[in-house]
Amino acid sequence: MATLVLSGNRFNEITEAVLGMRSLRWLWISHNQIGALPGTLTALDRLQSLLLNDNLLTSIDVPLPDSLLELDISHNEISG
Repeated sequence: MATLVLSGNRFNEITEAVLGMRSLRWLWISHNQIGALPGTLTALDRLQSLLLNDNLLTSIDVPLPDSLLELDISHNEISG
């Protein structure tokens, strides 16, 4: 599977099941209730697009995959 769209649900985390989908290139998980990113996000080493807008993130304090070309974290709780 190359694309996974989980937008508009009430997810509060990115699960191990999603992190196990090593062939993902696009993960769209906006409009949820995610408050933190897992430290193992780099396992998605083919990921090119990660849409996390409209969640509850307060920071991005984990490494991101080197393959990432697009990251949307707008409309979260990040300040600074």
